Amino acid sequence: MKIRIDKDLVTFTPEHAAEAAELEALWIKMGNCLGENKDNRLIWFSETAFPRIQVMFGGNDNFREPLVIEVDEFIGVKSFKARGKRLTTFEIDEIIELEPTKFPPEPEPVEEPTADTPDDEPEQLSLFTEE
Repeated sequence: MKIRIDKDLVTFTPEHAAEAAELEALWIKMGNCLGENKDNRLIWFSETAFPRIQVMFGGNDNFREPLVIEVDEFIGVKSFKARGKRLTTFEIDEIIELEPTKFPPEPEPVEEPTADTPDDEPEQLSLFTEE
């Protein structure tokens, strides 16, 4: 999938039918999570496992130091219908995604049995007696 970012506009271009279907399903969920208020808008979205953001303040609050947030610590996993947690009451100029400092654990490799391995595993026990 190609993603193009131009100021406040992000364009997703699927490269095959499966991506188009996934994008459409995601869009339905995202649209529904914004609610009925016409002023609601999505300002940031990430598929990163442990995202970090930097909030830059603007307007009368531009003198404030940027706020760095570890998103996974800031908000818990909730339904998309849940109300969000407010980042700040100050005016926000920009939200910048930073490189994560945490990463998901590497999956442990699954050892495949080889033809040389003897099959000396015991049979599974039964809870019922055979008659």
